[in-house]
Amino acid sequence: MAKTEYLDTMEIQIEEWGIKIEDLVGEAEKAHEANRGKLYSQIKSLRTKQECLRKKYEKLKEINDEKARIRNEVEEVLNSLKKPLETTAVK
Repeated sequence: MAKTEYLDTMEIQIEEWGIKIEDLVGEAEKAHEANRGKLYSQIKSLRTKQECLRKKYEKLKEINDEKARIRNEVEEVLNSLKKPLETTAVK
């Protein structure tokens, strides 16, 4: 799996989990009062984990973008050296 494909898949998964968490909130609101507190506690834990994952995802995305930028800069320097090296003749 390519890195950008991996990031796209991760982003979709984070969004899907967010929807599932919201569905759980809806279920908690309808739950019997005795169970509601436990469900809200679990939802809070899930949201905390989701936020941690989102932050790590953003960091990974930034690193990937920085890597692509540096790779482009390196390619530019290589290309700027290539032509002069090919056209310079030792006489």
